[in-house]
Amino acid sequence: MRKNTMQKTNKTTEYVFAENCAGAVRSFMATVLLFYGMVFLATSILEEWTISKASFVWIQVFLFLAIVLFHVAPLCGKYEAVWSVGTELVYILGSALYFRKNFSHMKEGYQALYSSYLIPWNAYYKSNIQGYDADMTYLPLALGFTLYLLLMFGVMLRYMTKQKLFLLLPGITILSAGLLVNALPSWKGFAFYFAGLLLLFSGPYARERVAFRAKKGEHKKQERVFFRQMISLGCTAVVAVGIVLLGGTAFVRPAEAIAKNGKQFYIFQTQLEDRLKNIGPSYVETNKAEVDNNTPEYSDRKILTISAEKKPETNLYLKDFCSSRYVDGTWKTLDDSYEREAKKAGYDPDHIAVLLSQNVYEQSQGNDNIDGRTTYEITYENAWSSNALVPYFMDLADSKDTVWVDKDAVVKKKRMKSSVKAEGLLQNTKMDENAQYFVWVENKEDPDAMSWYDTYAYKHYAKPNASATDGVIRYTKAVLEESYMDSDWYTARKDYVDDAYYGEQDFALEEAMMQYVNMSRLDLARSVKDILNTYKRYNLYLDDLTPGEDAVAYFLEKGKEGYCMHFASAATLILQELGVPARYASGYIVKRESFQAQKDGSYAADVVDRCGHAWVEIYLDGIGWIPYEVTPGYGGINADIPTNEENLKDLKADHDKRKDTTASSESENTETQLTEETQLTEETQTQDSQTQMTQQSTQEPGKNGTGGGKGLSQGEKIATFVIGILIILVVLILVLYGVVRLQRNYRNVLLKELRKKQNIRAVKRMNRRIYKNVRKLVPAQFSSMTDAEYEARLKKMYPAVSEEDWEQYMRIAKKAAFSQLAISDEEVRFCYHIYRTYRQKNG
Repeated sequence: MRKNTMQKTNKTTEYVFAENCAGAVRSFMATVLLFYGMVFLATSILEEWTISKASFVWIQVFLFLAIVLFHVAPLCGKYEAVWSVGTELVYILGSALYFRKNFSHMKEGYQALYSSYLIPWNAYYKSNIQGYDADMTYLPLALGFTLYLLLMFGVMLRYMTKQKLFLLLPGITILSAGLLVNALPSWKGFAFYFAGLLLLFSGPYARERVAFRAKKGEHKKQERVFFRQMISLGCTAVVAVGIVLLGGTAFVRPAEAIAKNGKQFYIFQTQLEDRLKNIGPSYVETNKAEVDNNTPEYSDRKILTISAEKKPETNLYLKDFCSSRYVDGTWKTLDDSYEREAKKAGYDPDHIAVLLSQNVYEQSQGNDNIDGRTTYEITYENAWSSNALVPYFMDLADSKDTVWVDKDAVVKKKRMKSSVKAEGLLQNTKMDENAQYFVWVENKEDPDAMSWYDTYAYKHYAKPNASATDGVIRYTKAVLEESYMDSDWYTARKDYVDDAYYGEQDFALEEAMMQYVNMSRLDLARSVKDILNTYKRYNLYLDDLTPGEDAVAYFLEKGKEGYCMHFASAATLILQELGVPARYASGYIVKRESFQAQKDGSYAADVVDRCGHAWVEIYLDGIGWIPYEVTPGYGGINADIPTNEENLKDLKADHDKRKDTTASSESENTETQLTEETQLTEETQTQDSQTQMTQQSTQEPGKNGTGGGKGLSQGEKIATFVIGILIILVVLILVLYGVVRLQRNYRNVLLKELRKKQNIRAVKRMNRRIYKNVRKLVPAQFSSMTDAEYEARLKKMYPAVSEEDWEQYMRIAKKAAFSQLAISDEEVRFCYHIYRTYRQKNG
């Protein structure tokens, strides 16, 4: 045993070595359990996130040494601080030297760790952040070193601050990393973490320093304390198990409610996540799913290289994202309704998805207009990405192991697959012109499944949005009037086609009606493209939006300019309002003339971030989804695209000039646009129809008092309300905690001085508190009092204390303040009695 020479009480504090070592072992066991929980939680994020057996053992060895060294530091007496700081420096310097010695391997490992984490991140946030082409061999090394640093950081903070809560930070960090990418935490990780928590915090006798104030020879108390700890731990475990069992029973009904209303809970969760993500700046490029007026920034970063045996005949579209549901300025990710309804109807969703991807490829056989074929090979700069980015109309039937269609939307590839090779058509953008040439054969593969999907596409992708903005409705009416159609045109034709599908109709009628519906959809798409290209111009520099204002609504109702995401978003919403199954799609465009001849006779083109683009997908019954271009400047096959660096200055100047235009010049521009629109209309159209179309089009939607702004949706209001309530509760809890802490400190500081026999300081403190309270209660002109006035007011304001006692109190107070004489225990007890009486009167 060693006496602590820094202790100044009349009792001797002794640190029992055996008990201190037992506490160190207890802390080590708890920390190791937390470490096991961290490992399992990390593995639940990605299966590749594992550490080697050697790392597993060495981390525990270093943890044990660190905890023992920190835990027995009190045995060093006055050298305790030196011992603790020395231990910290040894571990910090040792970790730095190890990292420096293995720097090259560490660099590879951390690049692999970062790139592997981007896999679930990009999948969850629909982003396309590029990682490193790193060697996975050193990933366990980097992961193990990271876990070691987190644990050692928590251990050091625990012993520096004397707070065990810091040991929870490493596990919370790993858990947060998993929840950020929607990874399901491992139950093993939770089990070990929960066991570590029990061992760490159970028992009132598990002190930071195992110390006993006892006389020499009374060491039998050690056994009693040890058994008390074990009993406390057992009771805590029993209570914990009881809480889990009772909690599981109590939450059966809430769990059933969540399962029953899962869709509503998911929608609310998504809205809440979006609201929280918007609190701070966003550093994630989400494939242009969020529509805004910000100017895109490009770095000419290479995305992939696409090569072909023959030069494509048209531009190619490489899809990365698509959606049909536009909510609060964002195109939402497709839900699981397709897979769920396909299985319910008895069809294999994966099989139908493959049919959709290669129907055009199959039906084009034997037709000279669209039967040009070649083999494409796509080589990726980021092999970690799961998006295949293949052109439309590929033959994917033989590539199911490495390439597949996710839901009915985007083609995916196997992770770490650096290239994809498949046969496809030379055309991507002439399908609307050649749709009538597609072969409709009676014995085509699985016609029942395609017939089911025709109905599904119309049900889910035509008018999927609950309400349309004034601008969408305005342009929808204009397109209908130009096309000589009414608002019920598609419903009537769809009913007729359904009769042809399921009635006693012959095959020729079915084919004819299907072609008629498809041609009608394409005619409407052309009308939407023409009207948007007539009244809106392409520009990357746009007007700033007011807070809460929808970019698409502004584009249609107020704005004169936009770029691909605005044209594609507006066209998709208008087509859906017209009853045409349509989706917003984004990814990359490869211009035909970008393909350069290679030495081996093939053609290749590099795709950079500047090729990022958005377009519309239109569904044709019995055929599938085809890309449709609606943005000015992208229709030609030349290699130039509007986002080229040399075009930016002209676009900026054009925007500034248009922005500074006066109201009168805007009117002149409108008349010019009217003239152009009149020239575009067919000569067979009647004068009344021209006049009506002109009136409808010249009046910019949103200028007759409707506006283009938007308020908060119901989900956003709920999310904002919940976040506000949580913030208020946190603030109230912090304020309450602060008040309680101040009150405790106010009381404890005096009690501490009394216990330590610091009598002079205690008397001064009591007198200072009484004096301040008396000064608050007297008029301002008497705030400065002499000792005589102060004593008189004490006698007057607190008659519960006799005048003799107040006089005795003042003598002791003056003695403490002005003399060097000691204050006896009896005197300080007398002053404390007076102080307690004063406190009782003042509450």
